[in-house]
Amino acid sequence: MPQTVRRIFNIGFPIILGAAILYWMYRDFDFQEMWRVLSEEMNWWWMLASFPFCVLAQAFRGWRWIQSLEPLGEKPRSSTCVYSIFVSYAASLLVPRVGEFTRCGILKRWEGTSFPKALGTVVTEGGRFAPYPYHHGTRYFVADACLYRLFWQNRYSH
Repeated sequence: MPQTVRRIFNIGFPIILGAAILYWMYRDFDFQEMWRVLSEEMNWWWMLASFPFCVLAQAFRGWRWIQSLEPLGEKPRSSTCVYSIFVSYAASLLVPRVGEFTRCGILKRWEGTSFPKALGTVVTEGGRFAPYPYHHGTRYFVADACLYRLFWQNRYSH
């Protein structure tokens, strides 16, 4: 395959695939209702006030990842690790759990980090793939659901 055709395919195919996935996901979505809520009901002050904390939390996650990679002999740049965290969230929006593999692939591609080592640190980071933490996650989910229910009941019970 000629180099130009290959380059067009490598750029064009992901764009077309992404557009098709976005269309499929949002084909029945009510955008007018979304804009109404964003413009009339949302308190943008709280969004702006929380934004730096959200970004900082992900930066700390990237820096923590560097610390878990260093004993394995890997020394990726901080910026690449932090950016890969953000990309992993975007990828997980499309396909759950694919972001964990995506961030390891980013380090492999841009830093030359060993993919198995990076994936091993992701797995051990919180025991995400082990059965035991899922029990904790379920317990926390149930507790959060109960708290949210109480919050919304008290808010709209007047």
